[in-house]
Amino acid sequence: MVGPWTYEDTGKYYREAVKRRPSFSGRRDMLQFTDRLPSTDDWTLPVLLQLNRTLRVLYNGPFNWDAFKKIVMQHILTNDVLDALKALPEDEQIPHLVQLVLDWACWDAPKEGAWPRDLSMRRYFVKWRRCEPFYFEADTHTDEDMERAADLFLDIWMANDRLHAATPVQFGEEKDFPGFTVYRVRDEAVTDAERLAAAQSKELYLNLQARGWAPERMDEPLQVGASVARPAKLPPPAGDIVICGPGMCAQCIKKRYLECRVPQDGGKPRCVACRVHKLGCEHKGKTMDALKKQSLEDDSDSREATPDPSQRSQRSGSESVVSESNKSAALTNASADSVPGPSGGRKRKSQGSRDKQKKAKRARK
Repeated sequence: MVGPWTYEDTGKYYREAVKRRPSFSGRRDMLQFTDRLPSTDDWTLPVLLQLNRTLRVLYNGPFNWDAFKKIVMQHILTNDVLDALKALPEDEQIPHLVQLVLDWACWDAPKEGAWPRDLSMRRYFVKWRRCEPFYFEADTHTDEDMERAADLFLDIWMANDRLHAATPVQFGEEKDFPGFTVYRVRDEAVTDAERLAAAQSKELYLNLQARGWAPERMDEPLQVGASVARPAKLPPPAGDIVICGPGMCAQCIKKRYLECRVPQDGGKPRCVACRVHKLGCEHKGKTMDALKKQSLEDDSDSREATPDPSQRSQRSGSESVVSESNKSAALTNASADSVPGPSGGRKRKSQGSRDKQKKAKRARK
C-alpha cells in the first residue's frame, strides 16, 4: 500500500478501467460485492488465507491509508464477513493481516490492554504489529506500476469474489501465515488508567449484552455512568448488598453502572440509584437473603467467566467513509438503547467517530 491514491482517485480510475473491459456486464455499484461467502462453520485456514491475499492486494496497492481503510471496512469486511470472523474459535489460527483488520474494526483491547488515543492504523499495523506493505515511491514507480497493482483488486471486484482464487501470490503474504510474524507487545504505550477504562467498558458491554441491550456498533467505548449522591437518610454504604454483572437491576445496567447497591434499611429491597432517580427497581420483589446469595454468585461469575471470542465489540460506522487513520477513543457515553444488537455480536468501532475526534484534537490519526 502506501501510495498516493485517495478513495476518490481509486473510484475514478476503476470507472474508466471498467470501460476498457467490454466483457464486464455487471450492474453492481463500484467496489460493491454481492458474492456468496462460505457458511460460518466453513471458514477454514485456506479460506482465511485467501481472504488475507485479497487484503494484501489492497495493502500492497497504490492506495493511501484512508482509501485502504474505506475499501476494507466498507466493501470487504461487510457484516457477513465480520460475523464469520467473530464466530471463529478463540484458538483458531488467523493470518496476520486478517487479524489486524479484525482488531482495527473492533473496540476489544489489543494485547497491550487498551487503544491509546493517538494510535493510528499505520502505526498499529506497521510499527506495533510488524505488517509491512509494499511502498510506492514517486521517484521509482511509474503510473503504470501503480495501475497494474490497482488492477489486481479490479479483477477481484469484477469477479465479484472476495475469495478470488485467481489472485496471484502477493508481496509479504508469506509473513502473514499464522505464527510467522513475531512482535513485541508494547505495554509501556498504554497507561493503567487506559487499561482500567477499557476493562470497564468491556464489563459494561457484557452486562448490556446479557440482557439483549448491547449496541450492535458503537461510536466510542462505553463509559461508566455518572455516580449518584447517596441520600443522607440511608444507612452507611458498608452495609449495602452489592451486586455486579448482569444480575444488577435493569436501571443500573442501562445507566452503565458497575455495581448495584441495595441498602439494608428494613424496607423492600431497592437499589440506591433507583431511589435517587425515582424508578422502579427489579430487586423490589426479592428478599434480602436472595439478594445476598445473588451478590456472591454474580460477583464470582462476572469476574471469573472467560467471554466468548464472538463478543468482540464493534465500532459503529465501519462501512462509512473515513478520512483519517486515527483510532482516538475519547471515553464518552454512547446510547445503550439506541441500536439494539444481537446478543453475540462484537462491538464494532466507528470509523467516522475517529474523524470527529481528530478534528477536535486539532482544535483536539
